Amino acid sequence: MATPPPSQFAALLRQSKFASFDPHIGQVYASYGGHAHRGNWGLKRPLPLRRRKATVTVKTVDSRQQQTEWKSAEPQDRWIKMWDEVGVTPRVYTGPWATKLGPLVSLQWEIDSEFSQGTRDVQDIDGLEQELKKKSKAVPNIFAMSKTERARYMEELREARPEFRKYFRVQQRARERGEDINEAVVEAEVEAEPEEAHPVSLWEQSDNPNHIQEFLERRAAKEYNAPNAHIIEQRPQRFGGLVYASSSQLQSLFLSPPRAGRILQGQGTNTRPGLRLVGRAQDDDMVASFAGMTSSLNKNNRGLAMPVDWSRLSSTGERNPQASITDFRFAQAELVGAPETVAKNPAGIKSVHMRTEVEHCSADDDALTQANPHPPGSREYIAHEGHSTKNTMSMIRSTPKKGASFRASPTAKADLLMTLNKVVESSEPNTYSWTEKPL
Repeated sequence: MATPPPSQFAALLRQSKFASFDPHIGQVYASYGGHAHRGNWGLKRPLPLRRRKATVTVKTVDSRQQQTEWKSAEPQDRWIKMWDEVGVTPRVYTGPWATKLGPLVSLQWEIDSEFSQGTRDVQDIDGLEQELKKKSKAVPNIFAMSKTERARYMEELREARPEFRKYFRVQQRARERGEDINEAVVEAEVEAEPEEAHPVSLWEQSDNPNHIQEFLERRAAKEYNAPNAHIIEQRPQRFGGLVYASSSQLQSLFLSPPRAGRILQGQGTNTRPGLRLVGRAQDDDMVASFAGMTSSLNKNNRGLAMPVDWSRLSSTGERNPQASITDFRFAQAELVGAPETVAKNPAGIKSVHMRTEVEHCSADDDALTQANPHPPGSREYIAHEGHSTKNTMSMIRSTPKKGASFRASPTAKADLLMTLNKVVESSEPNTYSWTEKPL
């Protein structure tokens, strides 16, 4: 018996936005080609937005009033594209997002492989991969839990208290003997240690809190790697999905040109505590508008631009729009809070909290141009014809160039005067007036 062909409705459903729509996940939808011209967004009904490269966010596909609740997502789309243009990798130090990441905050990307040409032999270390798998940085974060989840997690820790005391005694014994701590030996001694042997008070255990963190990492790795495990090790994106490629400062310097910005306020007027970076005095900062955000600007890095004179603008109405505009570049950016895109009420770009600092950088600066395609320092780089050596220091004293001298003969002077007289005679204007002009 032949099987019936698949239904066309199932194929249309997989191609529509219904397959990926979830009201608890903040998503941005786009439509392309002729579908955007017709307002077809893959939803139940067409939308009145019929522009190319338009984006929307959908709250409800079909409400009680039989309407599709949507709003424009142009600011979010432009803001994400802006970060691709500036080419800056933010840092995570303190704040709500750093608290949610937990131990992953300490992992920094410090590799610049494009400008590192050195190589070294690979060393095979037996058992290194197994040793790394015995600990996991994805420890449950109590700051990101609800009250019910926190109470359940605390109950699990109370049940694991005897195991932690055994682990602490074995670690203390190995430290007293001065031996290298081996995880395999520790696990074997923990299993063989009797429960009531050599009791240790909680006061002695609290003297070294690193044992608690190591025990939690060891316990989390065992839960993730268990054969019957039902949980997956969480590895959240470090920057909340803002950027996925780590760009070094040298790469951003050559590949991301500076953009135009405006100085809004002068020194001493920046009273926003969340705008200033750590370790910066209030009088040293200005407020600049750059890349859709208000950023901090050091008064010594503003170039020739002046802040907007708001008092003069309000009293006389005179303004000079170009006086406060100059080219900026991000000096550093710090991600403090990321939006909750998966929640009961997903948040958008307005819930992002960042601290940024800009600096003046001219687009015509010769120091930022790179016309030599070869790796710096190589023979091809030095022998490149387009390489400029006007600022290169030399140990050889340069010979001054003699000025050119011209000696004109009497015949040449006479020929030059005759030529100039002919030019003057041919270019004399007509002296007649409008009334004397011949018909």
